[in-house]
Amino acid sequence: MKYIQKRTEPQEFVDWKTDFPSWNDGRAANYDDLQNPLKNQVKQSLIEEQGKICCYCGMRIDARNTHIEHLKPQQHCTPEESVDYHNIVASCEGENKKVHCGHNKHNWHDEALFVSPLHENCAAHFVYTYDGKILPCEDSELVPKARETIFQLGLDSEKLNALRRVAWEPILYLEDLTIADIDAYLQACDTPNDQGEFPEYAAAVQSILQVEKRKMLS
Repeated sequence: MKYIQKRTEPQEFVDWKTDFPSWNDGRAANYDDLQNPLKNQVKQSLIEEQGKICCYCGMRIDARNTHIEHLKPQQHCTPEESVDYHNIVASCEGENKKVHCGHNKHNWHDEALFVSPLHENCAAHFVYTYDGKILPCEDSELVPKARETIFQLGLDSEKLNALRRVAWEPILYLEDLTIADIDAYLQACDTPNDQGEFPEYAAAVQSILQVEKRKMLS
């Protein structure tokens, strides 16, 4: 999970929320009122601010394979919360069977046990094995949140384990990999390319490269 630094919401979205009560007898807008083309515009804004990777697993996303995800599920939201730009992110579809990420989380909500991608230290809750598995970190205070978030989001699915492994193996298997090389890759994980994209599974790749770096320095 990579930290998402929220940007300013689209002005058209702000205007729609502001104007909606005057069109609807004073009723505040809720998410179910949001329709295209504005809905697609909001979704594209979310995709771009995330560097075109899923808010939870880090998979590459675009407008065709993603949905607008509520961090606090709609079922638990007030109308205002359901259209709060800081409560929505872009999640992958979790494959056809919806086995991970937003669709797997569904209506689960427990702030005490949820690692949000809007928390700056979210990535620190997780560690990874060389075969791609995700585990809670070793910090005992963070373990309960990490463990429950992994379970509720399905982040330990076999598919994701394999994809994470594919993401870092070409780096780890480079001949004569140096610490300078690792530092360059670590920096690249925090630097969008010319298309505004972070590398897929950037947080996981950073984590495993940090492990490799510590081994080389020991």
